[in-house]
Amino acid sequence: MAGTSVAVVSYVINNGPRPVAESTRQRVLEAIRLTGYRPNGVARALASGSTKTYGLIVPNIGNTFVASMAHVLLQASLDHGHVMLLGDAGDDRQRELELIHSLLSRQVDGLFYNSVDRHPYIDVIQASGTPFVMLDRVEPQPGVSMLRVDERQAAFQVTSHLLSHGYRQVGIISGPLEMLNAQDR
Repeated sequence: MAGTSVAVVSYVINNGPRPVAESTRQRVLEAIRLTGYRPNGVARALASGSTKTYGLIVPNIGNTFVASMAHVLLQASLDHGHVMLLGDAGDDRQRELELIHSLLSRQVDGLFYNSVDRHPYIDVIQASGTPFVMLDRVEPQPGVSMLRVDERQAAFQVTSHLLSHGYRQVGIISGPLEMLNAQDR
């Protein structure tokens, strides 16, 4: 429709690797608009080796902290031209494993993983070769990237701060005892 080769259309869509004359570029863009053409993400992923997709597995999106963390990660992904698929395990260990397998089968470029308990399926992800970052809940391990809050150290620092200011009656209001961070605090 634009009177060009497939390669020229590709150069316009991908902004390179070769320059295209502005008049040709405009003809291609108009043909794209008229036909409603959209690039095939699956074909692009096969050709580039990247799906531009991350996976995020969380124990329960209803948890305010988890929801806030997910929001920030989703926005950062979009800011870098990626999308993020969210997997909510619903505090169910078996469902968590199913989500891991599902996201890995979709060839995500990486996983962010916050496990339901202290026994995450790190071996499953490592076996796939997919890069991942553990979010909270696990002890440091060689070869595993992680972001975590040391709840015990944070509780210690808060308590020490209060004691250093002369407070002698210190209490804590915490979440349900089945929550791992409440246990640690």
